[in-house]
Amino acid sequence: MEQRDAATSKSVTARSVGFRCGLILGIVIVAHFLILTLAGIDATQGFWLWSKYVFIIGLIYLAHRYFKLRNGGMMEYGQGVAVASWAGVVFGLIDGGFRYVYMQFIDPGFLQKINDSQIAEMKRSGMSEAEIKHAASITSLFMNAELISFIVFLSAVLGAVVIGLLLSIFTRNVFTRKP
Repeated sequence: MEQRDAATSKSVTARSVGFRCGLILGIVIVAHFLILTLAGIDATQGFWLWSKYVFIIGLIYLAHRYFKLRNGGMMEYGQGVAVASWAGVVFGLIDGGFRYVYMQFIDPGFLQKINDSQIAEMKRSGMSEAEIKHAASITSLFMNAELISFIVFLSAVLGAVVIGLLLSIFTRNVFTRKP
C-alpha cells in the first residue's frame, strides 16, 4: 500500500503531462480523420470538422485531472494552460505531419476533392459562374500540402491554448483541494 501511495504522489511537470496528452491526442485525431475519410465523410467541413474538439477538450480535461492527481490536488492556472499548450504543440506536429504525408503520398487527389466540394457548395448557395471562378482562383493559392499542414499545426496550437485558458478556469476552481 505504501508503494502505491508513493507512486501516485510522484509529481509531474506540465510539459511531461502535455507531451503525453499530445501524443494520445495526435493518435486520436489522426484516427478520427482516417475513419471519416475512409467512410467517405468530408472531415474538412461542418459538424465532422468540429467533432474532433470533443476529443481535444476531453483529453485536455483528463490531462488536467492527471496533473492534479500527481501534484497533490493542486494546479495553478498557468500550469493548466501549459499542459494544454504542450499538448497542442505535440498533437499539432503529429496531425500536421500526417496531413502532409496524406496529401502528398497517400491521396494526392485529396486537395482536388476539397476544391470540388467547395465549388459544389458555392453553386448550391447561388453564386454565379464568374464569382465561383474568381473564388476558386483565390483559394487555389492556398491549396497546397505544405500550407495546409502548417495551418493544421497552427490551429492545433492556438485551439489548445484557448481551450486550456478556458478549461483551466474550470478545473482549477472546481477540483482544487482547499487546505
